[in-house]
Amino acid sequence: MVDGRTGQTYDYTRKGGVDGFAILAPENAPEWVNDPALLWNNVERAEKRKDAQLCREMNIALPVELNHDQQRALMIDYCRDEFTAKGTGCHRWR
Repeated sequence: MVDGRTGQTYDYTRKGGVDGFAILAPENAPEWVNDPALLWNNVERAEKRKDAQLCREMNIALPVELNHDQQRALMIDYCRDEFTAKGTGCHRWR
């Protein structure tokens, strides 16, 4: 991913601690939000304040009784119900 402001390239392919990745956007969102580089460069460009909050991180405990696929489905459903249905997106989870 290339930072549009600095031109610096970031490689997250070996980042540890990330169990899943998906971009979930509201139905009326433009197609470019599905490209992580375009999404984050546009977020950075839109926020002008030095103390702007570009994203929010949440830690959510998932039932250990569920396997990885069930946990992923639960997390996607939760994000759709609590975020994308209300106009906000989700990006990745641990």
